[in-house]
Amino acid sequence: MSLEESIPMPKKAEPATGIFITFDQAKAVNVLIAAAQVAQKAGAFSLNDASAVYDATQAFRVEQPKTEEVEDMAS
Repeated sequence: MSLEESIPMPKKAEPATGIFITFDQAKAVNVLIAAAQVAQKAGAFSLNDASAVYDATQAFRVEQPKTEEVEDMAS
């Protein structure tokens, strides 16, 4: 059984309402994501599993607002 088969994940994260995590929990998630990325680069996963790990880590990627958007928000 591959990782992809054992953990069904949506392709895109849905916004959650009423779910909050602590700062320590957020740091722990970041460490786990970094560990998965290191393992992936070292070839620890099959191609299908590497794809599933990549998709999962991308769900936590936060796009930085463009400079213009930040300036508009400050006004």
